[in-house]
Amino acid sequence: VGGPTITRDIVFTINAGAGPAITTQPASQSVCSGANVTFTAAAASGTFQWQVSTAAVPAFTNIAGATSATYTINGVTAAMSGNQYRVVVSGQCGSTNSNAATLTVGVGPAVTTNPVSQSVCSGSAVSFTAAGSGTPAPGIQWQVSTAAIPAFTDIPGATSGTYTIASTTLGMNGNQYRAVLTNTCGTVNTTAATLTVNSSVTVTGNPTSATICEGTNISFTVAASGSGLIYQWEVSTNGGANWSNVANGGVYSGATTPTLTITGATPAMNGYQYRAVVSSPPCASGTSTVATLTINTFPVITAQPQSSTICEGANVSFAVTATTGVGVLSYQWQVSTNGGGTYTNIGGATSSTLALTQVTAGADGYRYRVVVTAGCGSVTSNAAELTVDTYPVITLGSVPAVVCQSDPAFTLSGSPAGGSFSGTGVTGTTFTPSTAGVGAANVTYTATNAGCTSTATRIIQVNECAERHLRLNEYPAVIVYPNPGRGMVSIRLNTDLYTEVGVKAYNAQGNLVKSQMFDGVAYGSVLSLDLTNMPSGTYYLYLYNNELGRVDSRGVGIIITR
Repeated sequence: VGGPTITRDIVFTINAGAGPAITTQPASQSVCSGANVTFTAAAASGTFQWQVSTAAVPAFTNIAGATSATYTINGVTAAMSGNQYRVVVSGQCGSTNSNAATLTVGVGPAVTTNPVSQSVCSGSAVSFTAAGSGTPAPGIQWQVSTAAIPAFTDIPGATSGTYTIASTTLGMNGNQYRAVLTNTCGTVNTTAATLTVNSSVTVTGNPTSATICEGTNISFTVAASGSGLIYQWEVSTNGGANWSNVANGGVYSGATTPTLTITGATPAMNGYQYRAVVSSPPCASGTSTVATLTINTFPVITAQPQSSTICEGANVSFAVTATTGVGVLSYQWQVSTNGGGTYTNIGGATSSTLALTQVTAGADGYRYRVVVTAGCGSVTSNAAELTVDTYPVITLGSVPAVVCQSDPAFTLSGSPAGGSFSGTGVTGTTFTPSTAGVGAANVTYTATNAGCTSTATRIIQVNECAERHLRLNEYPAVIVYPNPGRGMVSIRLNTDLYTEVGVKAYNAQGNLVKSQMFDGVAYGSVLSLDLTNMPSGTYYLYLYNNELGRVDSRGVGIIITR
């Protein structure tokens, strides 16, 4: 304790260190897409960190978790091709980067172009083309399958994208061709293309023109030699100027066979021409000669006789319009008097029109038809029914022969019901003398039975009846009754000068007890004045009107008793 302190300088040298030595460098590798790959490195000591450099990120960057001497990638993809991988080995004195190892990812072949089936004429050249993709680019080997050797076998020397046969033969018909695409990552086959080889066409038999009746059947036939023959019948409806394909359906069948059949030929087909085109694509086709179809026709009714309705005693005619392609038409009209049960010929009725004159009501319901005949037969028209209506018999109700202009309107009647009246002063079934005016008025009743119209007319003499032109103060313009009475007073007007009348009632003391205006009055009007609430006594009625340019009036005394 308390001893001396001794100091000494110590000198040492620190040399710069180096990272660990890598004894095994990772090696570049080539694998196929989807495979696993492992990169391996070795060093005497130190820790490991794998890094990657990609086209997107060229600088080496650490791979998370890749800290062992090996780095494995499971299921590589084509996008990884060209990536570089290295490992950094770190020790106490530094780090050492390994060499970069490149990953090359191959892709199996895939078909981008399949060969297409083809048809050629014998002796022609034909080519099939195929293409594919893959890394590395796939090689091509063409194969063939024949009827003799169905299994696909290699074609020697056929290793380019296009396989050409310089001159085909009929023996190659039906052969199938495909390409096999191969690279280090696998093999794939294209679809098979079929070669059809046809021979040239020769027409050996032509169809024959025919004449038939409408509605019957006919066939046209062609014969030809060659392979893979295809038939198509054509028709011309304008004398051979234009041709169109015949299609099955309607009257046609066998349009694509050696025999074309027409079932139930129609008159419209008269003069049609037919020919067959025989082909064996791509060889030149052969065309038969032309066959013409002539159709003798039945008569065709284009306008039927029409049913008719007439009034008894009138004239009527029935007509038919018909055509035929060949020959002359003849006609025979027939009549049925029992609703179409039986028909008999009408003598002399042999034209297209049947005329009947002054038809009686007994012909109502008769039916008429015509038989039209031509070269291939006859056709019967529809039946036209004749309806004969009778005229109605009119009876008029009682109609007065003479009336006064100021008489009230009255109702007209007639039979049969449903008719209509007309004439001056007539409205509906009402005759109004004031509307008709002074003079002779014709009143007509019109009735119709199914279009047959009858009329009956009566003359009504409308007189002025001047004796009715009384002013209120002239007798007997006003008659009051009953008088005496119990208070219900009736006032009859025997004048036609007024359309309104005012009435005022006064009691014996001169007091006004009732005032009333009556409108729409005329000759014969009865005005009712109710004074039943008045006590017994004497009353004075004052009647007045000012329509004639002055005040006309009349005073009447009445007695009310209880």
